[in-house]
Amino acid sequence: MKRSSNVKGFTLIELLAVIVILAVVLVVAIPAVLSSMSTAKEQTLSNTVNTVTEWFEKEYQASLLGSADAEYEAFAPTTGTGKVLDAATATAAGINKTSNFDLTMSKVLIKANGRACIKLVASDSGDFKQVTNKTVYSSACTDADKTTLG
Repeated sequence: MKRSSNVKGFTLIELLAVIVILAVVLVVAIPAVLSSMSTAKEQTLSNTVNTVTEWFEKEYQASLLGSADAEYEAFAPTTGTGKVLDAATATAAGINKTSNFDLTMSKVLIKANGRACIKLVASDSGDFKQVTNKTVYSSACTDADKTTLG
């Protein structure tokens, strides 16, 4: 049986080498992708608390002018342990998917100077279920405020 000299194709060794190279690339790439997804979700959680804080502080300024939203009036200014963030206020403050948060544990403390100390707690079943630090505070929160909010 004579072998034709113009047969085209890959040998088994060449195919196995490509498969091994692809496997190595996948082993390196998958943890990096998962890590960046986790970092992105943590950043989203941080951005959400900043958005809510900004809303409360703008509403404080509007209340000084006599035109704050009704959702804000229930919070301003709060003393003691803060008030639990309800779904209507969370939506007004810019949280589109309230199911991502445990609103029974999320609290708002409006200080006398109008700064808002916000504690947001991500729920275990929402988009943030794989985030390790599920509780985030706004930048206006001092250590004493964090203790007060629990």
